[in-house]
Amino acid sequence: MNDIRGGRNPPSESTRPRGRPKAELSVIGTLSADAEADGEAMHHAVYAALRRAQMAGRFSPGQEMVIRTLAQEFGTSPMPVREALRRLVSEKALEHGGNRTIRVPTISLERLADLRRCRTMIEGTAVEWAVAATGSAHVDELARINDAVVEASRHGDIETLLECNQKFHFRLYALAGSLVLMSAIESLWLQAGPYLNYLRPSLNEGGMLDHHGEILRAVAACDPAAAAAALRADIDDAADFTARIISDETANR
Repeated sequence: MNDIRGGRNPPSESTRPRGRPKAELSVIGTLSADAEADGEAMHHAVYAALRRAQMAGRFSPGQEMVIRTLAQEFGTSPMPVREALRRLVSEKALEHGGNRTIRVPTISLERLADLRRCRTMIEGTAVEWAVAATGSAHVDELARINDAVVEASRHGDIETLLECNQKFHFRLYALAGSLVLMSAIESLWLQAGPYLNYLRPSLNEGGMLDHHGEILRAVAACDPAAAAAALRADIDDAADFTARIISDETANR
């Protein structure tokens, strides 16, 4: 089994990012011909693409979602974009702003802390169930996914890194065999996605990856409690790092 290499010390004051990077708006891949030909498929394709982008942290906290701009990126009418945004609002991934706008929820330490405690509880439970149910049967598969995370980090490919990191986590959670739990986790990732913008400057230093090796070793040892503890530490470290940046931003205003 391949393991994650190296670790990361907390960033020094000289290297710690001071401002929130703005996520790129361009998040849309080419829609399939089937989606373009079928209205219902188009609605689903737009919704799925925006949902993936939100989970991957492509949108910045407080960013306004401009329907006309997104429709141009999709190459579609505003209607499927408007419906997709409405669904994401109902899922608490987006919120209504002023002047009838829809935006990514703004950031706060209180919201971060709430998401953190819910994620550690629910995602930790998923990992515990997953290892208890499947043991080490999928450790090689998980290691291969993690190798892609590490490789993307080495090449500075942040988008691929985030995509593969999500794949690693969700494949692990899926092994718990609970659709209800997966639905709850997806909702949490939708709400937590914008916070990934704070982590982007640190990802090439190994941020968010330090505990993957611990998770893999615990899976290989068929140790549910150790795997869950490593997963919770992964979430805690990212939340601590994010909280420091938010606090620094607040102090510098």
